[in-house]
Order: sequence, then C-alpha cells, then structure tokens
Amino acid sequence: MSARRSLLRRLLVPGRMASPGGLLRIAAAFALVYLVVHLLGWRQYTGFLSGTAPPVGSMESGMARGLVYVAAYLGFVLLVPILVLAAAIMALVLRALRLLADR
Repeated sequence: MSARRSLLRRLLVPGRMASPGGLLRIAAAFALVYLVVHLLGWRQYTGFLSGTAPPVGSMESGMARGLVYVAAYLGFVLLVPILVLAAAIMALVLRALRLLADR
C-alpha cells in the first residue's frame, strides 16, 4: 500500500506536473484510458446519445459505459494534442531561458 501511495505522490506532485514531463505524463494517462475503454469495446455503448438501447446489459450500465467512452474519447482527441504541444513549447522556452541565463 505504501508503494502505491509513493507512486501516486510522485506522479501527482504539483511541481512535477507543471513541467514538460508532467504534461506528457498526463497526456499519456489520457491516452491509456482511451486505449483501455476502446479495447474493452465500449464504443458500441455510445448509442445512448441518439436514444438507441445498448446492445447488451441494462440501460444504466450501457449508458455509464457510453458516457465513460465519450469522456475518454474527448479527452484523447481534445486534451492530448494540447498537452503535447504545451509540453513542447514549455521545453523550448525553458531551454531558451537556460541559454540566456548562461550568457
């Protein structure tokens, strides 16, 4: 249990999240969540958006799975590119600031 806490603490330390590596870790987490729900086949449950009943299971579980898939998809499509670009820009700015400081 303490190993899990220390891992979470290392990943969620605010100072580390505001760095290019931290932004890339967040982007990777979004991509991993999307990959998992896509491999689980939860895309078929997004039919609730058009009022279609889920193919298998109860309406509530199908809607929940569809909602999780839509959230993961939107996070992957909207947030991951923004986070990757922000990490690249931040890395370039930090490198430029270091070069200016060395002068």
